[in-house]
Amino acid sequence: MIASFLVLFVFNLVLWLVLRPNLPEIAVSWAAVSGFNLTAAAQRLSADFNLSLTFHNPNDKLGIDYDEIGVTVLYDSEIISYAPIPPFYQENGSTTAAGARLVSASEHLSSDAAKAMDWDRSHGDGALNFVFRVFAWVKFGSGAWWTRRDAVMAHCKDVRIGFGNGTVAAAGDLVGPSPKNCLVLM
Repeated sequence: MIASFLVLFVFNLVLWLVLRPNLPEIAVSWAAVSGFNLTAAAQRLSADFNLSLTFHNPNDKLGIDYDEIGVTVLYDSEIISYAPIPPFYQENGSTTAAGARLVSASEHLSSDAAKAMDWDRSHGDGALNFVFRVFAWVKFGSGAWWTRRDAVMAHCKDVRIGFGNGTVAAAGDLVGPSPKNCLVLM
């Protein structure tokens, strides 16, 4: 019994070392906001966030099965909205684009976040820095060998959406270098 367990353990360890699963690379390739309406005094935000994410599988021998994927948008550490992304499988070495629409309908913000957002939008270049977090359950595998399900989190910080210098424009787009690479952790 112990010998068979040990053989199975060594076999899986050797497979793991040979195949060497690498984390996916995730980036925000495009982002836009429409219907942006901040009522700072009432601490309410309504907005429609649209973004395109790219998922790259850097593995030479392993595919990645993404399951239960979700995207959250934050401002000043406050969650504004969440949206799921349909699950998908990714071949080794491939890149996949996935879109997400995150809608905030009169979402309540803390007083500090509402004031910071109002100030940032009316000063400087009128751009706001949002954070997008991607969470997914993934499995790495090839043929009959698959890893257990693990959680992957991508942290896409400082995604700048420009609304125009000091304007009250209701729409904005991604500014700065694109794609915006995310820090991916397991």
